[in-house]
Amino acid sequence: MEMSVYELDLGDEHRITFHENDPTCSKIIVCFAPQGGGMGPVGFGASVCIKNGWNYIYVGKAQQTKFRSLSLETFYDAVARVVDGKDVVSYGSSAGGYAALYYGGAIDARILSACPRNSQHPLHYRPATIKRLGAEKINELKRGFYHTPDLKDCPISKFSPTIVYDERQPKDRKTVEKWVLPAYPDATLINIPNSGHKPLEMLKQAGSLTYLLNSFVAGESIENDRLRFPEGTLNRQLDDGVLAFNASDFTRAGHLLNVEMATLRKKKLFSVYLDSVVQSGAPELVQSLKERVDAGDVMIEALSPRSRSKVNRILG
Repeated sequence: MEMSVYELDLGDEHRITFHENDPTCSKIIVCFAPQGGGMGPVGFGASVCIKNGWNYIYVGKAQQTKFRSLSLETFYDAVARVVDGKDVVSYGSSAGGYAALYYGGAIDARILSACPRNSQHPLHYRPATIKRLGAEKINELKRGFYHTPDLKDCPISKFSPTIVYDERQPKDRKTVEKWVLPAYPDATLINIPNSGHKPLEMLKQAGSLTYLLNSFVAGESIENDRLRFPEGTLNRQLDDGVLAFNASDFTRAGHLLNVEMATLRKKKLFSVYLDSVVQSGAPELVQSLKERVDAGDVMIEALSPRSRSKVNRILG
């Protein structure tokens, strides 16, 4: 069956396009462009929708505009007729994850948001900027922000969203804690360790992205263990190490993260490994760290002042 394509709305910095794969399909996936974006009629999420025969709406945006030209009212007016009576899923990553949450409530969608973030949002003003401008100016800028700043003041979906993110990524964690949870305190949070701002890419590497999407769209429960790398792989070992650290099991974390320095640096886990050794104080971990320093695997002079101080303190 040939797909039908309809342009629902076109603005200076956004485009909304409906792709009808199957008129009898009860599901519509609303896919929002990620950070890089683009105003083409097709983009993020298209391939999985086509593969599964789902109808989908692609919401594109000009690069770096963060959907600023698309009001909630314009979005609703453009898509309401198409999604009426359908099982609607709002889906996006990064800026698209932010948009999936911001616009998803207006159409009562089930929301799957990965690493939601809008770097232009007042939530992410740097402390130095806040100090320089002062509280009055910051409040003025917040009032002038192109979207309703607080998600809790936007239309709220009757379905609690699912958020996929790395809880150690500070900006994404801040978005979830300060912006998402006040609006959706019962949101399902799925932590993807060591994924940074790219949890969907990590899930794809683990071979579990398809499982996540298909399960969510089908309305089935998601088993977190099925999202993980297989047992016995280095990625699984590192993930287990971070989870052990988060659970304050520092000795186990130290053993699991006791891998080559190049790997720790690539995964940005050296500080977690070092903190595990320091917090644990287990003699075998301290001895292993000493041997790594003596062998030149860990070069004290190349460490940050904070890490250098920790190494010197633990090694005496």
